[in-house]
Amino acid sequence: MVVEVSSCGGSSGEVVARVGEAVVTRSAVEHWLSIGAAANALQPTQAGASDPVVYGTRKQRTLGFLIASDRTIGEAAERNIGFTDGEARTTLELVHYEQIYGNSTLPQDAELKGLLSHKGETPADQLWIVKVHMLAAKLEELQLAEAEQRIAGSQIAAYYARNRRSFVIPERRDVAVIETFRKDKAEQAVREINAGKAFLDVMKRRDDEPDVGGLKLGMTRRSLRHEYEENYFHAKPHFVVGPLKAEIYYLFEVMAIMPARQQTLGEVQSTIRRKLVAGPQRQVLTSEIRALGERWRSKTRCRAGYQVEQCGSRLT
Repeated sequence: MVVEVSSCGGSSGEVVARVGEAVVTRSAVEHWLSIGAAANALQPTQAGASDPVVYGTRKQRTLGFLIASDRTIGEAAERNIGFTDGEARTTLELVHYEQIYGNSTLPQDAELKGLLSHKGETPADQLWIVKVHMLAAKLEELQLAEAEQRIAGSQIAAYYARNRRSFVIPERRDVAVIETFRKDKAEQAVREINAGKAFLDVMKRRDDEPDVGGLKLGMTRRSLRHEYEENYFHAKPHFVVGPLKAEIYYLFEVMAIMPARQQTLGEVQSTIRRKLVAGPQRQVLTSEIRALGERWRSKTRCRAGYQVEQCGSRLT
């Protein structure tokens, strides 16, 4: 579902800029300028009134912000990119929750939180900011995906050939571990296993350190947290090893071994495309962004006294 997003903060009054089919009015500029004033603990009428240069700079920045927002909205509409109103409200609620409680488990976006920290916005202003921000994020994802597809297959194959060792999945092991603070308890676990009880059943009852003991799936040498765990990669599968002594007593059994494997070119094509766009082929993405900016600049006209960099011509 594509959601209609229009400039917030006043749709009537003198038109000071046109961005494609959208308009920016003087009242919209004044509205968002007042929000900036509130962020600086000023009354709207005080926003640089004593310093025309400061006021002019703030006005230009505000207009630039509104033009950039309208360009985002226009480009998203042309590409049929959208989202539901509910998604925008959910994002806004998450940002508010994190601002209040600092819950780091929630999605974090410093730029968005910064835009919503002025404290002068109305609820409608905040929802509008979130909508524009979400559209911009989706457009960036699309631009990146399009740039990746412009990378030639020969470039991908050449990168793979030069960096084959980077695309090796290392050996992985599933290891069951029993850790105890007492040697006699570790020896008791061994006796139970030798008597025919399953290692995993004994582990559930005898392991004292579930954080480092227990069943560890897909372990690699890179993921080892303790030096003594290197022993897991020297043992044969399905043999009980230990008890051994490290920080505490431990015994283990290698349950399964997944050998190292070279990933194929087909498996890593998308990864290589992303690496090339972010690295030596970054100009592919840069040129697309530049072309998009020029296209919208040609669609943007500003009235005298409201000229900013994004303006392509004079609005009469």
